[in-house]
Amino acid sequence: MKKFTMLALSAIAALSATATAQADPVDMSFTVSGTAGDWVYDFTVANNLAPGNNVYAIDVFGLTNVAGSPAGWNPAVYPNYSGPNAPPGTIQWCDLSCDNVTSGTPGGQKQGGFIVTDYAALPANTVSEAIVTYNAATGYNPVFYGTANSVSSVPLPAALPLFGVALAGLGGLGLRRRRKARQQAAA
Repeated sequence: MKKFTMLALSAIAALSATATAQADPVDMSFTVSGTAGDWVYDFTVANNLAPGNNVYAIDVFGLTNVAGSPAGWNPAVYPNYSGPNAPPGTIQWCDLSCDNVTSGTPGGQKQGGFIVTDYAALPANTVSEAIVTYNAATGYNPVFYGTANSVSSVPLPAALPLFGVALAGLGGLGLRRRRKARQQAAA
């Protein structure tokens, strides 16, 4: 039984280690709600940079219907502009007027409430985006292009191996108990 327990624990540790992901410098994700032709996307940006590196502008490509903004963030819609590999249409949110680059979402924090509606038949699973940051000490102003992913779907493929190991462990325990009960009954 000790070998089985050690094997199961080793398998769980190995699977857990492979599922660990490292965060990008800035991440954007969204949730989707609504129905066909009336989708609502709620975007959240996570600034994983060190304090002093603030996110002050966020672009979402391929969508043009602003439905809400966090306090202090001003949206602008550019119907004909698009980012890399994205359909036309861009929404840009700037903290204040994009002039006060020392404010915004500070390093190590998240900001949500960037809300967009879409009239497509099916919701998007990914949306192209760009996030502009600024470091007041260095004057460095990088732009991070990426893809915002929907967090509303459950990542079952990553969880299935762990579920399988757990089921095997429970099956092994049940088998052990049955064998023990048969041995006691025969004695």
